[in-house]
Amino acid sequence: MVRALRRPAVFGRLSSRVRLALAANQQPHDQESVIARSATLPSPQIPSPQSVASDPPALRPATRADLPAIVEIIRSSASWYRPFVHPEDLDQHEVDLAWARENFDRRDFYVAALGGRVVGTVTLQDAGDFSYLGYVYVHADHTGKGLGPTLLRFAEAESVRRGDRGMVLLAHPKATWATKAYKRFGFEVTATTDEEVMRWNGGFLEPYHERGFHVFRYLHEAAA
Repeated sequence: MVRALRRPAVFGRLSSRVRLALAANQQPHDQESVIARSATLPSPQIPSPQSVASDPPALRPATRADLPAIVEIIRSSASWYRPFVHPEDLDQHEVDLAWARENFDRRDFYVAALGGRVVGTVTLQDAGDFSYLGYVYVHADHTGKGLGPTLLRFAEAESVRRGDRGMVLLAHPKATWATKAYKRFGFEVTATTDEEVMRWNGGFLEPYHERGFHVFRYLHEAAA
């Protein structure tokens, strides 16, 4: 809900499982506070039309100063994935500042802020004639405010501006808080087996593949 690469280091962790983990309210003050975070997280929720942020978030390109907050956002929902994500793939959810620094120059990070605090992030990467959403995340503490769809709309506008046909991401079918939101937005499942996922678009997704994740594709209106 567009990754610290264990695969070819030349690729960033763009596990497009643009899985939408919706979610945290404060930026961490230092690296230790990010990595040590282990508080019990609330159950994931799906935003409803009645549950929206009172003030619109400010969306902008991320800077290196945002990296601790981005790490906190992604880690805030890591426990949601532990019951079904393969143990060897959990490092793509339990990220740290080293991962963030390594990936910052390999993908385009954008952030959403409420009251000056970064609470959501989305990443885009060129994937042929598609935009690959490696991460679409809202901090767990901000679930249910409509921020996930806001990030997707922002990514859609950016993808159109780049001239792409659509967007693609990876999501696990058991991450229903994410997959329901993606389908509601207009994404469709186009590959379900590991082999199909890794063959998509000439093998583009192979470095970002996680066991059991599916390909979700969205076509822009002009290309649909």
